[in-house]
Order: sequence, then C-alpha cells, then structure tokens
Amino acid sequence: MPGTTSAATLSHPFTKASADVILRSCDGINFRIHRAILSEVSPVFEGMFSLPQPETPAARLGGLPIVPMAEAGTTLDSLLRLCYPMPDPEFKRPCDLAAVLQAAQKYDVDYVTEKLRRVLRDQFLSASPLEVYAVASQFNLEQEAILAARQSLHCQLPRPQDTPQMPSSALIRLMRYRSNCVTTVISFLQDRSLDIEGMIRDGLWDDEDWHPSEAYSFEQCEKCEYDPNLDCVPLSQRNFLERAITALTEYPCGDTLKNCLTSFGSYLIPKITCLACRENAIYGAQEIVLAGMGKVLDRRLREAVKLFDDDTVEIVSM
Repeated sequence: MPGTTSAATLSHPFTKASADVILRSCDGINFRIHRAILSEVSPVFEGMFSLPQPETPAARLGGLPIVPMAEAGTTLDSLLRLCYPMPDPEFKRPCDLAAVLQAAQKYDVDYVTEKLRRVLRDQFLSASPLEVYAVASQFNLEQEAILAARQSLHCQLPRPQDTPQMPSSALIRLMRYRSNCVTTVISFLQDRSLDIEGMIRDGLWDDEDWHPSEAYSFEQCEKCEYDPNLDCVPLSQRNFLERAITALTEYPCGDTLKNCLTSFGSYLIPKITCLACRENAIYGAQEIVLAGMGKVLDRRLREAVKLFDDDTVEIVSM
C-alpha cells in the first residue's frame, strides 16, 4: 500500500502526534520530531528543514515528510534526547558517546557538544583518562585531551593491544608527553639547588600550596625529643629520593609522592619511640610533607610539560 513502511518506530518520546517531520535512521528507526526544536539548536537542521521535501508516497509517512539520516537509531536517539527538554541519556563508557559527539559536530549542535564535553570531564575523566583522551583526540577537543593526558599520569599504560583506538599522531603525542613528564620529575627531585629540607622546615612553599609551619603545629616531645618542625624532613636522604624516582618513573605525578610513605617512614619512624609521636609523624609525612611536595611537583609539570607544541589552551576549572 502507498505510504506504508516496514521501518520500526521508536517508543516515547519520539512518537507524538504533534510532530511535523520524521527522521529515519540508517537502520530504519522512525523519529517523529518537531522541526522548531531542532531548528532552534542547530543551523544545519534549520537549513535542512527549509528545503523543499519530496511529495512522493515513499517519502512520506502518515502525511509527514521523511528525512533519511546517515546515523544509526541509537545515535539519533541519544542526540535527540540531548536536544529535547528531557533527561539526558546515560553513557557507560567514553566510546559510547563518540558517535553522538560526531553527530553533534556534524549538525553543528554546539549545545549538545558542550554537554558531551562535560560528560567526558565529569563522569569519565578520573576513572578512564585514556579513553577520554582517545575520544578528545578524535574530535579535536584540546582542553579535554590536556586534562586526560594529565590524569593518565596516575595510571599504568596498557599493553598495545589494550590501548583505546585513537589516531596514531595522538598516541605518539601522549607517549612523548609522558616521557617528558618523567624527565621533569627526575630533574625536580635531583635538583641540588632545591633546598627541600629548608623549605619544609621554614614553610616557604608558594602561598597557593601549603605552610608546614602553620599546619603542622605539634610541639617537641619531652619524652623522645621528636621535633616535627625539624625531624620530619628526611627528604635530603638520597636513598628516599632514589626510591621515589623509581615509583615516579612509572606514575609521574604528585599523588605518587604522597604514596611514598613507606619509603619515607623507613628513615623517619625508627628514631621515634612515642606512639603518639609516630602517629603525628606519619600524618605529617603523608598529609603535609609528601602531599605538599606533590602539589609543587604537579605545578612544575603543568608549567614545564605541554601536550601540544603550541599549547596555549586555557583550562577551565571543573
């Protein structure tokens, strides 16, 4: 019969009788939508709907024009849900939103692109930085690529066969970035001109970071004569630095320093006989000294190592 179709129809909300056009996915799913909504968010859709529509029976369904789309039904479903005033779709992995992001860029739906960028940052960046980096590199999202590259320093690199699919140039860029971070970390810790002990004792780190002289205010113990302001500074020990460098070579970031408490304590704890002082020393070592050094190291990495050669991208606070 004229006007009939074997295409499936997606359930709510894209079956409304008030719709004035049908988008048909490449796998035969019909989406009854409102031109005004899509025209408002996309100049491409606005131009598409302004073109004359064929009047043949095969090009219409239920009196509405059918617009064939190159995207699959699942992709169109997510794209439309992001355009309509309704709950956003859920994505389980960064790669799941790649096709939707591609469609958003294709149809120039900036509103949806920004939504998906926020999903990459807020939902996936911490747990899946390499996958975020792969998606960001594929779609030229430099800000997300930089954030993901930094976050990837907290992770062990996967085997080649397990590496997320990405342009070869992006993978090379990431490997070079990580290598430069390792070089910077080693240079930072081996810098003999850096008076680590003095800065910790006197609290001379940058104002944005920490002040051990204020935050670490335990007094000298009368029983074991442990003085936190003087004794919690075994960072001048070369053995500790060597162990720290070994760990930082694999994970070149500030958090790695904070997790070097075992190596740190092996030089600090034996000389302390009081249980309370040991607890104070462990707290001071991990939460003040090592954490403070980690902040300084992360800042040094941000300043000295760039993902892109012309890296002038401003990172927006999340």
